[in-house]
Amino acid sequence: MDGLSGNDLLVGGEGEDTYLFGWNSQGNDIITELAGSNTIALEKGTVIADLRHAQYGDDLIISLRGSTATLTLKDYYLFSQQWSIRVENNV
Repeated sequence: MDGLSGNDLLVGGEGEDTYLFGWNSQGNDIITELAGSNTIALEKGTVIADLRHAQYGDDLIISLRGSTATLTLKDYYLFSQQWSIRVENNV
């Protein structure tokens, strides 16, 4: 899923979901997940070292160094969810 521009609420539901995040991201997106193994796929040109993270209450906020875009994993610290980060086409 890609929130594109603006501030979006992305609801993944059950199953495995993939969310796109990187230098083309704009706005502040919030992800609500129910279950499953989920992935944050970094856009081409975005690397792990570009990411910053912070805990805000029960949420995990991921941002990019030098950008105002954020990706919030709602209630990340309340539930036992499996998340992974995948680098997309950076070769």
